[in-house]
Amino acid sequence: MIEVVSTPDGLVSVWASGKVEKHEWEQVTDSVNGAMSQHGQVSLYADLSDLESMSPGAILEDVRFSLKSLTDLNRLGRVAVVTDSTLTEKATAASSRVFSDLDAKVFGQDEAAEARRWVQLERTEGL
Repeated sequence: MIEVVSTPDGLVSVWASGKVEKHEWEQVTDSVNGAMSQHGQVSLYADLSDLESMSPGAILEDVRFSLKSLTDLNRLGRVAVVTDSTLTEKATAASSRVFSDLDAKVFGQDEAAEARRWVQLERTEGL
């Protein structure tokens, strides 16, 4: 299951749980695309602490979106990922190393409030 909330200041928040299918992950990519069309920069808060798995279609949708967005990375502000998954943590760290403009940080499940503050701090500093 996916819940996506976009705020007027360009913050997209995502909560994922259980097994996520392609049509559900498209809600995320559509929300980020929509926010990017309305704002100079967009930040992302993704709470994946209850995510069990993603279908192959959802993974391909994420990869497709990521590749398509390579030229827009400068429009992506902070990315806060909440998870206790080592695999997700490593993938996020690898993305930050490969894409030096990407300001992504992983927080543990017990640090969700800190992750919200970190990603929202940038919003209040006037992207």
